[in-house]
Amino acid sequence: MKAMKKLHKFSKNKIIKLLSIDSVFNIYTRTYMNYLIKKKSLKYIYILDFNNIGRLNYDIGFDKVNEKFRKILSVTKRKKYNKIYVGRFFSGDEIIIATNKKNISSLLLELKNESKLEGMDFVYISCINDTGIQLEEKLKEIKKFK
Repeated sequence: MKAMKKLHKFSKNKIIKLLSIDSVFNIYTRTYMNYLIKKKSLKYIYILDFNNIGRLNYDIGFDKVNEKFRKILSVTKRKKYNKIYVGRFFSGDEIIIATNKKNISSLLLELKNESKLEGMDFVYISCINDTGIQLEEKLKEIKKFK
């Protein structure tokens, strides 16, 4: 009976891990990010919206664009950026970053630089996560800058 409980727990944890990772970009899924934001009471939210991705997909193809995203977002996996959570937001060109660190300007700068090296760019908006925040509304705000 004890062995069955361990097996069940292992399987459940493995399933949760599989479902929490976006395999295309190797970052968290939107659903898991929503869970993390609530569970860890993450205070600072950044929404990145990459520019002209539809055109880039048309010009060089989805696989090459996805490869560029993986390379850009791999910056967030560096040890110095632990406790900064990164995931997909709505569509493929929108990324959400959540943390309790007040200043992540070095990460944003590295992401900008890596994006430029890959021939891409993004705009972002930041906000403080309080009880009334509606992330979908923040996305509408960022679209005004494009």
